[in-house]
Amino acid sequence: MAENKEYDQKELEAGIKIESEHKDVYNFFKSFCDKHNLEMPITDTEMYKMIAKSHLKEISDYYTRLKKMEKEADKKLKASSNNPIFDTGNSICFLNK
Repeated sequence: MAENKEYDQKELEAGIKIESEHKDVYNFFKSFCDKHNLEMPITDTEMYKMIAKSHLKEISDYYTRLKKMEKEADKKLKASSNNPIFDTGNSICFLNK
């Protein structure tokens, strides 16, 4: 895997944070290793960094684009919905009548 200096540091940091949503996958493999008396070869942060680097290798501003896409989708969703909406900061919740 390439060194961190080959990636924009802000993009890499954003990627590690975003990819932490895969904690359940890491925990699954960690649990498997523990069950079979195997050592987990990487930490959770190392796994998130590997995923982020994979995305950044293909698209150098992947996480900037992802954030922009999510903001645009949130705006469209809010504009097109007839339901009252509130934003929790991480996701949009609908209030059913």
